Amino acid sequence: MTSSNTTSPLNAIADAALGLDTPSIAEQTAARADAPVDAANAANAADAAGADQGPTFAGRARVPKGETFSYQGTHYQVADSPALPKPVQRPHPPIIIGGLGARKTPRLAATFADEFNAPFAPPDTIKTQFERVRDAVDAVGRPAESMTYSAAFVVCAGRDEAEIARRAAAIGREVDELRSNSPLAGTPAQIVDQLGPFTEIGLQRVYLQLLDLSDLEHLQLFADEVQRQL
Repeated sequence: MTSSNTTSPLNAIADAALGLDTPSIAEQTAARADAPVDAANAANAADAAGADQGPTFAGRARVPKGETFSYQGTHYQVADSPALPKPVQRPHPPIIIGGLGARKTPRLAATFADEFNAPFAPPDTIKTQFERVRDAVDAVGRPAESMTYSAAFVVCAGRDEAEIARRAAAIGREVDELRSNSPLAGTPAQIVDQLGPFTEIGLQRVYLQLLDLSDLEHLQLFADEVQRQL
């Protein structure tokens, strides 16, 4: 597999382990220096790269044991990849595609994903994006219930205002800012209430961004006092 994207030394090592042909940084730099700068061409190239990402990722995830995967795209080429390691889930691991793009993202999700995720966005934005994905799912002929809709938010929960403030300070955030940007900021009862409008627009699953990984009591509080009410 080759790519026109910049590859770091660590990515190059990973690609080598997978048997992928990665151009050196010097080769990529020279290629970029020779390429003419054109906004329209750049936009078209971005579209082409995005169109290649779905088939290459989803294709490798779905390759059965003993078979290989090949793909010839504009930006990505894969030849007889063993697609290792093989998935444990059958028929393949759940594929999640997320983002807030208006055109390519819904189309890619509808074509390849089992779940669509709208990350760190307000309700109106999430509602609009879910509607775009639903339209795309319908356009490709999939059953509406075949797609799961999820979102991700920063979590800052506490039994009282003092505990919420302490956890906000630990991650360098202001309580008011967190409350305005995440339904997962507040007391357990507040969080349950704040998630209500999101479930009304079709949210089925929530991912927590726990920024203070040393605060395991925070996660336990959420599990004990929030999750059980959902």
